[in-house]
Amino acid sequence: MKTILKITTLSAVLLGLAGMLSTTSCGKKCIGFPEHLVDYYPYKVGDTLRFENSDKDTLSFFMWEYYWIKETTYGACSKCECNDPIGLYFQTREGNDSISIGGWIEVFIKQEETILSCWFTYIYVNGMNASDNFSKMENTQNAFNSNHASLFGDTVTLFNENAIRINRVVIVKGEGIVEFFDAERNCLWKKIN
Repeated sequence: MKTILKITTLSAVLLGLAGMLSTTSCGKKCIGFPEHLVDYYPYKVGDTLRFENSDKDTLSFFMWEYYWIKETTYGACSKCECNDPIGLYFQTREGNDSISIGGWIEVFIKQEETILSCWFTYIYVNGMNASDNFSKMENTQNAFNSNHASLFGDTVTLFNENAIRINRVVIVKGEGIVEFFDAERNCLWKKIN
């Protein structure tokens, strides 16, 4: 009986110790995505992005996903390592004309690179998907320095010579995507309010 009691008491002590350790964090703080880069994609969930061509046709996209990694503190159950890369991500729902738009800004801390990218995904009648991808990389010794607030410039024009449909997109800091060229329809879509 004493042996069972000792094992039970030891188990209780070990469980209590494990519980205390699991609630104690390693205390490592990891920096989040640089707020001064958010302005390249200044959206929020629920926004509607609207574009119009010269024939007054319109395309609308509903922002259904948007997040960026904020400062974090890791707990005891984690490896206590900061994420690399850290980023900002957005995605719209499929708009009219079966197109959705997505974007990502990634800061690779260890490689000292920052990448701005976006893509247009097309959903065809047969259920197949295709996409046109755009990206621009900048070497950054410290992307968190506010001197890098316009890291990619105030206006970014991205090209895709092998595009399926959209072959050029323009992003303006503070406004996001302001226009894109639709090679399939041979027209320029400009952002409208």
